Amino acid sequence: MLTLATRRPAQSLPTVNLCAWYVEPEARAVAPMMLKKVLAYADAVFTDLTPSVEVNAILPRLGFERWCEGGMAVLTPLAALRQSAAQVRAPEAPGLSLTEDHRRLLGDHDALGCLTTVLSIEGRDYPLVFANRQVRGLPTAHLVYAEDRSLVLSHLGALARHLIARGIMMITVDIYEAERVSASFFKPYQQSRQYRGNNLSNSADYAYSEFILFDWD
Repeated sequence: MLTLATRRPAQSLPTVNLCAWYVEPEARAVAPMMLKKVLAYADAVFTDLTPSVEVNAILPRLGFERWCEGGMAVLTPLAALRQSAAQVRAPEAPGLSLTEDHRRLLGDHDALGCLTTVLSIEGRDYPLVFANRQVRGLPTAHLVYAEDRSLVLSHLGALARHLIARGIMMITVDIYEAERVSASFFKPYQQSRQYRGNNLSNSADYAYSEFILFDWD
């Protein structure tokens, strides 16, 4: 089992992502025991972002919760018509109220080829990270880090106008279907992202995960 542990801004506990593991077929009956052994470390938040069908069924019995129900996609030219008073600024812009942890997270993901930006709303600054994707031939930004994804959904207009200028034609976000905005498309996931520990239900946090480097779904 490969477990990658990192510490997020404003979180006291490390996040441990169960990003890759394998059990020989003849030993799969005891796979839950292996998971329990790993999860016995209580002082951490655990995530499993790409569970197989079989693991997806096991995780809720081990205290994991669904992080989303599917993916929402919206074309940036349509989203750009939405009203928003937010500002979208470059991470290096002067005067931003970002912690050193925030700046490190943005810098790490910028070096990995992600789109990094800051959403400024009423004097507060929120770091955002998008992975570059191609969806049906369209340059797409998939949200992989936001402390509160509801802010992203509420200010899609400002973000879309910022991303269009960078050649991005679609934004995708993992959500619960009830969060879906108008003029968007929604695709349910057979295997959902899952987490255990702190309440992450309103966030998007795939930082330092396999989603940064590889396409999925």
